[in-house]
Amino acid sequence: MTATGGAAGNGGPAWLVVVDMQVIFARPGSAWCTPGFADATGVSTDCCVLSTALAAADAGVHARVVADACAGVSDADHRRALDTMALYRPFLEIVTADDVLAAGG
Repeated sequence: MTATGGAAGNGGPAWLVVVDMQVIFARPGSAWCTPGFADATGVSTDCCVLSTALAAADAGVHARVVADACAGVSDADHRRALDTMALYRPFLEIVTADDVLAAGG
């Protein structure tokens, strides 16, 4: 993780934080580390969910994306993001909330 302080880098309050998700997913003490990270849901399927799920897959972490617990900017964008994540099987699995509940969580 890297922080840059102030507009001129003058050591003021950090205004930009860059997080290397591969480091986060790979850190054993992290709640995001395997097997702690299981289900991804979110408001922006085509932004936040997609970027988090792909970082998990890049780090070799299996994750389920709960499709009906996410929403995209539009239905078409939501579908495209899900289709993209489906290409990352077996690391990413696209499921429904009913699938998660039926499997016991």
